[in-house]
Amino acid sequence: MEMNLGSDVLKRSLVSLGIPVDRVAKEQYSSIEFVKRVRNDIAHGSRKEKISGGMFSVHMKKCEEFMNGLSRVLTQALSEEWFRLAS
Repeated sequence: MEMNLGSDVLKRSLVSLGIPVDRVAKEQYSSIEFVKRVRNDIAHGSRKEKISGGMFSVHMKKCEEFMNGLSRVLTQALSEEWFRLAS
């Protein structure tokens, strides 16, 4: 099981669910990569400085937009049964 959700892991997960990767906008991946990078830096002790409130807010908003968009894609995929088309 992969623990760090980045664009690569998300793309593999989408493919395994029969969801075309292009259904998630490429620019939406940047916030997921930011969160993964910061999390890894903190976990491995390489990040000593704090994240500014402004930077945090911007990426928090992007992550919320990403999650809302992903939720819409997953809901559409289920309602239109994309998994049946992928077989």
